[in-house]
Amino acid sequence: MSFNIERTAVKRIVPAGEWRLAVIKDDAAPENSCSMKDIAAIGAEIISASVPGNFELDLIRAGKLTADPYVGDGVLTLRNYEDCHVYYSIEFDWNEKEKNAELVLEGVDTLADVYMNGRLIGSCDNMMIEHRMDAESLQNGKNELFIHIKPVCIDARKFSADMGVSAQKYSYESVFVRKAAHTFGWDIAPRVVSAGLWKPVYFEIKSIPSITETYLIAEKYNSDTKCGTAQLRYNVNIGREACARYSVAIEGVCGESRFYSEQKLWFNTGRIIFEIADCMVWSPRGRGQQNLYNVTVKLLKDGETVDTRQFRFGFRTVSLENSETFDKNGNGSFRFIINDEPVFIMGTNWVPANIFHSKDKERIAEILKLVDECGCNAIRCWGGNVYEDDIFYDLCDEYGFIVWQDFGMACASYPQDERMQKLIEVEAESVIKRLRQHPCICLWAGDNECDIMQLSTRDPNLNILTRQVLPRTIMSHDGTRPYLPSSPYVSEKAFSSGNCYNTTEQHTWGPRDYFKSDYYRKNNACFASEMGYHGCPSPESVKKFIDRDFYWPPENNNQWALHCVSPESPNGEYTYRIPLMTKQVEYLFGTRAENLEDFAAMSQILQAEANKYFIEKFRIRKGHTGGFTWWNIMDCWPQFSDAVVDYYFVKKLAFSYIKISQQQLCFMMDDSDEKLTLYGCNDYPHELKASYKIIDVSTGKTVADGDAELEADSTKKLLCIKKPEKNCFYKINWEVNGDSITDGICKNGVNHYLSFCPPVSFDWYRSCMKAIDEYKFYGF
Repeated sequence: MSFNIERTAVKRIVPAGEWRLAVIKDDAAPENSCSMKDIAAIGAEIISASVPGNFELDLIRAGKLTADPYVGDGVLTLRNYEDCHVYYSIEFDWNEKEKNAELVLEGVDTLADVYMNGRLIGSCDNMMIEHRMDAESLQNGKNELFIHIKPVCIDARKFSADMGVSAQKYSYESVFVRKAAHTFGWDIAPRVVSAGLWKPVYFEIKSIPSITETYLIAEKYNSDTKCGTAQLRYNVNIGREACARYSVAIEGVCGESRFYSEQKLWFNTGRIIFEIADCMVWSPRGRGQQNLYNVTVKLLKDGETVDTRQFRFGFRTVSLENSETFDKNGNGSFRFIINDEPVFIMGTNWVPANIFHSKDKERIAEILKLVDECGCNAIRCWGGNVYEDDIFYDLCDEYGFIVWQDFGMACASYPQDERMQKLIEVEAESVIKRLRQHPCICLWAGDNECDIMQLSTRDPNLNILTRQVLPRTIMSHDGTRPYLPSSPYVSEKAFSSGNCYNTTEQHTWGPRDYFKSDYYRKNNACFASEMGYHGCPSPESVKKFIDRDFYWPPENNNQWALHCVSPESPNGEYTYRIPLMTKQVEYLFGTRAENLEDFAAMSQILQAEANKYFIEKFRIRKGHTGGFTWWNIMDCWPQFSDAVVDYYFVKKLAFSYIKISQQQLCFMMDDSDEKLTLYGCNDYPHELKASYKIIDVSTGKTVADGDAELEADSTKKLLCIKKPEKNCFYKINWEVNGDSITDGICKNGVNHYLSFCPPVSFDWYRSCMKAIDEYKFYGF
């Protein structure tokens, strides 16, 4: 976890007392209120509250909201609160001598005025970053902190939209206010326009002199001498005292590697460049160790330490090789270069951990275990979400996950006015400074799908937010990582060529038809940052969130539509996802499912085979391809979706198939015309030798066997066999030769390949699965 201790010059105080809450409709809310007494005076009901929290959860605990928002159509009741004002208050004692206290609100959802003892001390306008404000009106003895959160759906109406502004049907508010876009309704999350203090609230007292900012940067590494060069940038506050009395020192330790450097202060800002002998490099998962230095930066006055700042540091370099478009021969590139080596990305997309973000933190560690278990080395943090809690990035550092971090914009054309430019600049600065010290962060991305959203109205390269504001802010506060203006990115080169949808990095959703149709089979993307397929949760999970009368059938079923996740039924924006699932199942198996149990089994098999096919198609073309981040690891709410693990942490079959397809050493097959081709894919940074065998599961006969020598970071075509005339289920086994085995390499492996033309017999498929002992069979 984070290597943090209390800083010498910073004192943190959490107000002790009971948080109270009131929720009032807009038409009944008082025009002016600056304390909970004002709220009580109009007869409003006041209840206890939890902070961090969301007001709906407090209403549920108090018995004021009886519908469970996770079950049946309970989430629809939350629409009744979208026009409500939410008031938080806490009374607490203050006995500190220092007067320069600062109130820190790590997460306020979203638009709020903050009062201390009846005096307005500041306002909040962004859910996704912390807000700090002077608390000069604190007094010795009793104090009241009072926070008025306004109804964002109403307040957003005061902003007028120019004709270039566009968004998804349910999320127009999101383009005017800095609230996570998914909260207004998305195809992976229900409409829950919540409010609350969803992160901690506390006071900080800072002494002078103090350290105000540090950033330790890895500059270069000599692999021959194992020597690294690093640079510490810092800002300090020493008031008006003489610089000559001060110095800044940095020290770090990682195993047996240590460094120390000290420099006299000449100004209140500066940098220290130093070398690290026997440098321990941070490597992505599967490429080496995730070495992390425990670093301490000290501000010294007359040789005595007056402030310290501690953090962890991973020494690594990163760049992105992106040709943006393809040449006339179809060649292009999109790949990550980490520590001067190309790293093939096998990753997942990260969406909200919960519909109520005060509950995110309690789920993060368990979800990340799943990411590691299924063999991912990367995570793309999707732009419709919040920026996750520090524990997310700490654990990604430890696991060695490469993190692609979107800024908080998605599927919209945002206002370009000065107000929005300033909001994005302030947000980006806050996010960059909070996250930049994490080695896991390897890419900043401007937004999700905003370039392609704008194509109908304007050239996306004229987007001031992603072409000017964000790159300027990144250069000011980081500048060490690559930046991608959008995903997918429609560059000036792509736009001028007219190939706006045929870029090197793509979201390969396509028609969502048969997963081996021409769109998926012939896709030319070098990198797929989104790709996936629907899969029904297990029957046991479905019965937890769908009321008994709505278990089956899915057609004309309002609860299935709601959990798929359309805010309205039967003709809502996302209701197409239910018939999409059923049509996909019927095409593969040639029959309708007659009950929930069979439907879930068929749907999960289909999702598993589709994801397996997508992943292996990209791995087979390694060299042209640089990786993928499939959609997605986990649901934020009980729903029918592309996630491979449902909200209750129950794995779908696709999780196991992805885990198999993402083995660093994997033998896999592909078909073309009348042939089946076997490939050996080695993502290890060294050569491997292995023997393999292909077995027809239906007959038990060996179809082919042989030996393979696989170069490091390579995919090799091994053999071709005639494609059978009937549907066949092949098992592929391999064993790594003894002299190739090193730490972390599994000696044995298994995969399978389904050679078929739809339809496939459901019973036959299940019998084939049962014949593969190494596979876990989930009762399908």
